[in-house]
Amino acid sequence: MPIEFDPVNKWILLPDLSDRNYTITAQEIYNAAMDWAESPEAMGYDLPMSATGYANLGGGAYTDKIFILINGWKLKPYPGNYTLTVIGTIIALDEQGNPVPRTVPPDSGQVQWVFQVSSQGIIAVTGSGVTQQDKIDIANLVEQQTGQPIKQVINPMYEEIEIIKKHDTLRRRVEGNYILYFEGDRLVFKYRMIRDEEGNVIEVIPEVV
Repeated sequence: MPIEFDPVNKWILLPDLSDRNYTITAQEIYNAAMDWAESPEAMGYDLPMSATGYANLGGGAYTDKIFILINGWKLKPYPGNYTLTVIGTIIALDEQGNPVPRTVPPDSGQVQWVFQVSSQGIIAVTGSGVTQQDKIDIANLVEQQTGQPIKQVINPMYEEIEIIKKHDTLRRRVEGNYILYFEGDRLVFKYRMIRDEEGNVIEVIPEVV
């Protein structure tokens, strides 16, 4: 059963993970969110997640990725009574870069969340709330893994999100294998479509305007 998305309530719906001992990685959730964001059904809805980190430390070593729930999106577990472990650093931030709750309860039952930070082996068991100490720990974690204060990490991310949102308001035109975005009469964005043998679009590549 795949991860699903409820764009109206802004819930990332996690599947029944009983066959995996109720364990999922932050990377899996992020990959599913990005696949959904690029699908036609996601058009017009806010992006669920972003990611930062993975800075090169030299010698083939990198910092952990930090996966961020944005625009009010939350994780919602499958109904039941169990402990759900999320491996990897995943946080939720508002538009000002402040930590907010990252989960909502299941439709039935009670789920205890375990957020396991892979690089440090730290396990944090939480409910849906965020305490003041959680906020301090998250800010320290972001700064430790990226070498930047949390505000410096979040601000560029939101600039990128605003560019993504702008795509929904621009006039679009398809010419041959290109998707063109116009602001008035000015060409703003240009994407080249790659098609398979049957003519289906399998990749969209941005090009310099």
